[in-house]
Amino acid sequence: MQLYCPNCRLSTAAAERCPHCGGRLVSPTELESVRGRRESSLLGAARKAEPPLIAPSPFGRVLVGTVAGLGLYLGLRESFLGLLVIVGGPELLEGAGGTLAGWTLRVAAVLAAGLLAGGGRGQAGLTGLAAGVMCAGAFHLLDVFSGLKATQWDAGAVPALAALAFPAGMVGGRLWPPTIVLPKPPPGSRGSSLLRKQTLLETKIPIRPTSWIRIAIGVVLLVASIAAADFLRSLIKTHLGHILQLGSPAMIPLIDCCLAMFGIMLAGVYASAGTGAGVRHGAIFGLFGTVAALVLLAVKPQFAELPLEGLLLLTGMEDNPRSGSGGMAVALLLFAGCTACGAFGGLLFPRLGKRRRRRSDD
Repeated sequence: MQLYCPNCRLSTAAAERCPHCGGRLVSPTELESVRGRRESSLLGAARKAEPPLIAPSPFGRVLVGTVAGLGLYLGLRESFLGLLVIVGGPELLEGAGGTLAGWTLRVAAVLAAGLLAGGGRGQAGLTGLAAGVMCAGAFHLLDVFSGLKATQWDAGAVPALAALAFPAGMVGGRLWPPTIVLPKPPPGSRGSSLLRKQTLLETKIPIRPTSWIRIAIGVVLLVASIAAADFLRSLIKTHLGHILQLGSPAMIPLIDCCLAMFGIMLAGVYASAGTGAGVRHGAIFGLFGTVAALVLLAVKPQFAELPLEGLLLLTGMEDNPRSGSGGMAVALLLFAGCTACGAFGGLLFPRLGKRRRRRSDD
């Protein structure tokens, strides 16, 4: 009977040891198992030598896209406007010429932010939209703090500008698709995933329960942020007035609004983080938070009037939040902002945990 040496790959008859290397000879059936173990060990060593793939996080992509968009806008604005002055003279920037040039750069910056934020992500459109919202909001705040009076046209142009980042993010996801992680072959397959029978892991998307405790804590934080905004501004002016310039008294509602909105954003992110249903939690948080803010405005107007007045000034709407139209505008703006913050928090902090698995035969 012919026996084989797995080291020398030679066959020898009527012997138990290989005449060349002295190793034990094996039969043809044993040879297949020896080859399989050797190939499996080599494949495992090669996989261990490969560097692990690091998938980009949503927060990292949004941060990269926002910083790139703002940097592109601030970097090209001076050179672009200077080029227009050289070509057409200073009068070209007056009126519609300067406005058109500024909005052209903003559109280009938002598109670049959405394109970079959507690269390497499965939900590229939502990631690009988040970066677009950050850039558009920063542009609007830049105009307000520069002394430009916000109008209704400017307030409507902000969501339209941010919406351009959604298709840009989709394009970025197509140009730079997410990394494909191949499944590891089950043990005993000798490096191959082609088995006659194998276990299929099917994932069933469960219905995420509503975290009412998180929503309640978020509403409390929202009310506290609105109520403490003016006190915090006074505290900053008293202790850091020599470092920070908070502007004229006309800027008090805007500064209070920015301080309150910072707390509201954190509250919305907390209310939906790790729940797996960010939009639903954000909408519920926005509903109860809006009602609580209006109740605070009616009961304690000295705490809530200035921040909510600044919110209306930022959007160019009614100046008095205690009037009928002003209260309706405040309710709509708070509900939309809280829902957006909830969706953003659910995107940045997805639900972590074991998925339900079901076995079935192939």
